[in-house]
Amino acid sequence: MTDWKVITCIKLTSLDHVQERSTLSFGSPSTGVGQITSRGKRGLAYNAASNTYLFAQSGQSSQVTWAYNWGPQAAGVINPNVEFVPLLYNNDANLCASWPAYAQSAIAAGTTALMSFNEPDLCQDGSACMNVSTAVATYKKYMQPLAGKASLGAPAITNIGSTTGAPVGADYLKYFLGNCTGCQVDFVNMHWYSNVYAGVGYLQSQVEAVRAVAGGRPIWVTEFGLDSTEPYTTQQLQDFLEEAMIYLDSQTDVARYAYFLDAPGYLLNGAGTGLSATGRMYDNYSLSANTALEIVSAHFADMDVTLLAQVVLLINGVLSVDTSNLDFIFGTDPWFGMAKTLNILYKQGSQYYALNLVENSGSFTITPTTAATANRVTTMSNIDTTSSAVQILGASWGNQTITAKGLYAHLTQAANDNAEIMFGDGLFGTGAEWGSMKSGVVWYYSNKSIKSLAGRDGGLYRFM
Repeated sequence: MTDWKVITCIKLTSLDHVQERSTLSFGSPSTGVGQITSRGKRGLAYNAASNTYLFAQSGQSSQVTWAYNWGPQAAGVINPNVEFVPLLYNNDANLCASWPAYAQSAIAAGTTALMSFNEPDLCQDGSACMNVSTAVATYKKYMQPLAGKASLGAPAITNIGSTTGAPVGADYLKYFLGNCTGCQVDFVNMHWYSNVYAGVGYLQSQVEAVRAVAGGRPIWVTEFGLDSTEPYTTQQLQDFLEEAMIYLDSQTDVARYAYFLDAPGYLLNGAGTGLSATGRMYDNYSLSANTALEIVSAHFADMDVTLLAQVVLLINGVLSVDTSNLDFIFGTDPWFGMAKTLNILYKQGSQYYALNLVENSGSFTITPTTAATANRVTTMSNIDTTSSAVQILGASWGNQTITAKGLYAHLTQAANDNAEIMFGDGLFGTGAEWGSMKSGVVWYYSNKSIKSLAGRDGGLYRFM
């Protein structure tokens, strides 16, 4: 029997400075590799094998298909419904000596991929701290012999900027791939952390930076999450995670990803006895199950910007608006020198919603999960699509959504009589946002389609 050699690895998130310890036993191989039962990209970064059993349970629509623990073996028996992916953590002599046996055992048990070196571009607790030449030499000696037996992954790089001048992040990956001549590298690997305000846009930029040097290889994101440099609420975390999953699922070259961490207080509840609300979302969220959003109509002041809004504001199923640069987004200023409103009508399934914003009032993100509950959103009236009669769907005056039934009746009568209406506080029964110019929109259903009537304060208008 081979003597057990035990290494304690400290996983330190790149910016979070939150330590999670796992004891990885190197010496006698064990399998713990299960069969994938779903087709999702999501994985589990875990320290305790028992934590994997709370995900990907039989009969559920889980998107979790694989798992890893920063080590070469499962360190216990993991959920048989997920694939264990071994990692050659660094160039530790004992680890490297036992790596071939672990890798061969995992391959024999059904694993399809092997990963190399955890954050070699970073030198702190929990990172491999290997310069490019060391990483190349170690890869050639211990990873390359396994080419053709499983897919082999490049070292997992970080998104931390360099303080020493040494290559980090995508630059490290570029130098590794360029210097690892004769190496079989089947996919590349990245980690990402940042604060809640950087959001998915920053994650996307890191994916794009890695894509630029990946040479067409699939991308694995084996750690990502929010750090603690800025406080955030559970709702902000879930909004971020939903947007991130929608983005990552939509990228055809992102093959797998793993949120940090399958542990109590993260994807598990504090006691570790079940999934947290965030964990439940991670386990089974899919855009198809949470009907995608659709922009039906958008007006910047009284200018129809629907077509442009559909392209620039709705990305990967998420509606995002930064009100500080609306003139730039829409390429024009319909009311020069005045604060203007943006009125958007969007739908999810058969339900319509209005989002009404004033310039320079902040940034707003609406995901499929928060379609009905996000800030500044109002649920609109239902319409009867079998009727040929004019139906008022909703109205906005400035940044206010007007739901008064008396106004709807008045507008319906005006539409039927082809009568002029004057936009103003008197019509809508309220003042617009103080300090902004007054414009409004009436959305209505006529001749089997949704239409809009937009105008400014004091203007006379007719329904078409």
